[in-house]
Amino acid sequence: MAFSIIEYKGHAITRMLERGITFEEVRAVLEHHDVIRRYPEDTPLPSRLLLGWVEGRPVHVVAADDSAEEIT
Repeated sequence: MAFSIIEYKGHAITRMLERGITFEEVRAVLEHHDVIRRYPEDTPLPSRLLLGWVEGRPVHVVAADDSAEEIT
């Protein structure tokens, strides 16, 4: 799946720095992941907790998208 724009919230960037997670690793998880949990009540957009593996290490990402096409 191609992403034209990925917006990172300040809190997410802080956590990425604390945990040594790169922007490239987040992109990899967004492209290849399992959905662990859905949060349909989140605002302003419903979100999902994703699990991906980067070099044998689990990486969790919370993601929401504003397109009509939902990430599966």
